[in-house]
Amino acid sequence: MAMEAWSGDWQQRLRTLVQRMGYEDVFAFVMAKKGESFGEMFGNIRRTVSADEAKILALRHLEELFYVDANERGQLRPAVMEALVRSLRQYLRKGWNCGKRVRERRIDARTRWVTPSLVAHHGWEYGDWRRFRELVWAEIESSGPSDDWCPQDHSDPVLQQVFSRLWPDPASG
Repeated sequence: MAMEAWSGDWQQRLRTLVQRMGYEDVFAFVMAKKGESFGEMFGNIRRTVSADEAKILALRHLEELFYVDANERGQLRPAVMEALVRSLRQYLRKGWNCGKRVRERRIDARTRWVTPSLVAHHGWEYGDWRRFRELVWAEIESSGPSDDWCPQDHSDPVLQQVFSRLWPDPASG
């Protein structure tokens, strides 16, 4: 990836690409792609653009702009939850306690759950998001989800319950 990928207009470049695909913004694009990982969505975007445009795109752009757009819509909480769902669905497709190497796949799901870097919620920075992520994960583990639990989307009752307890401001997205 070339350094120009992070030039000042990267957000507008990516928004323009998803708008050409028929979506209002990156948040709308991601939310419309139920069950797809960020990597799958990124691949779909890259396949729709020219070779020159593809050279200056990065997966991290998609992940970050998803959160920026969600925050602008007042939908940061559902976005953080949805990113967790995407990670769980990528690494624990068969369920929380199904299949081979469950422990390793849970570690992958937890550590690859992307949280915002460019969006501060209540002044949070990277370390605050990391601590929040660990609290959420510990709460999920202690709730003892069923062996086949793997949420379809952010409306999942287990996630709703965990986030209602841990999200710092229930009144805000």
